Amino acid sequence: AVEKVKYLVSALIDCHDPNQLHLKAGVGKGGICPVRPDSKEGKELIRLFAVPFPIYRIDYGDSKFKIIFGFSSPDGQRIAYILAFDMNHTTFG
Repeated sequence: AVEKVKYLVSALIDCHDPNQLHLKAGVGKGGICPVRPDSKEGKELIRLFAVPFPIYRIDYGDSKFKIIFGFSSPDGQRIAYILAFDMNHTTFG
């Protein structure tokens, strides 16, 4: 998990488009996807964090580890937030 977080933080610094993070973040077949209120997990994550910006989930495929993060752009500045690390994919399962 530490290596995965290290790649993600490095990619967040270099990349301005969350949809392109998979190219630099070492994300496997699970990919990076926006969290939407079209599932029980999505609704719960949106309610739990209640942030005024889009949030994304990184799912590392066969691994149970996932990361929830988001971007905010106040006054033209890009701020990345790592909101949660789910170490064993049991938070909403």
